[in-house]
Amino acid sequence: MTHAPKPTYDATPTDDREAELSFPNPKKHANLCAEQPVEMRQLLNREDTVHSRASTLLAITLIFFVALSLANISSAQQTQKVSIQSDAKNTKYGQVHDLVVGDVPDHVLRVFEIHRSYPDTPPVVNGSKLTEWWARGIADVIGGNGRVTEYEVFFMDNGDKFFAQVASVVQNSSGKVAAFTSGQIIGGTGTFAGMQGVLRGSSNIDIKAGFNENRTEIEYSFAK
Repeated sequence: MTHAPKPTYDATPTDDREAELSFPNPKKHANLCAEQPVEMRQLLNREDTVHSRASTLLAITLIFFVALSLANISSAQQTQKVSIQSDAKNTKYGQVHDLVVGDVPDHVLRVFEIHRSYPDTPPVVNGSKLTEWWARGIADVIGGNGRVTEYEVFFMDNGDKFFAQVASVVQNSSGKVAAFTSGQIIGGTGTFAGMQGVLRGSSNIDIKAGFNENRTEIEYSFAK
């Protein structure tokens, strides 16, 4: 059987047009780009402008968030701490009013106020000396155990004040009453305006004997 001859293919371009399609001439390609319609060049220029503006906006946004992060770090570094020791000899009870609830034995609602002073070594808060501390609150206790809500006013030697609201858990162990307190600073006046922070403390208490001693730690900063 006789086989038909296989067709052959010549990879050599047959004319100049085909050669250009197979192997573009760089000079002619550049000329084609230069000869693009005006509208196309304007569109390309407009796209370049949009991309440039987007890049600028992205850079500004990144700078903003970096600056915000640095500000937050700076603010956190400006937190200050002070420890306040209130001795029993300089702590006095003011008004104390007990209301017997009557549902179970020794259930009492107590309204009270406590005055603390610092004549010897006053604590320093934000550059000012603490002179007085008034605490006024309501206790709900059964046999000396229960909870307390207090409002605090701190008086400084420059006439300014700052304020706090705290809550306490009161425990009576064999006649020894202890209170464990936590709360937050809710504002101030003068140089203490914008003050914010937290308080944590503990007290040993004997209301009948008029005894109260306290130690409180305060962490604070100032809103800008």
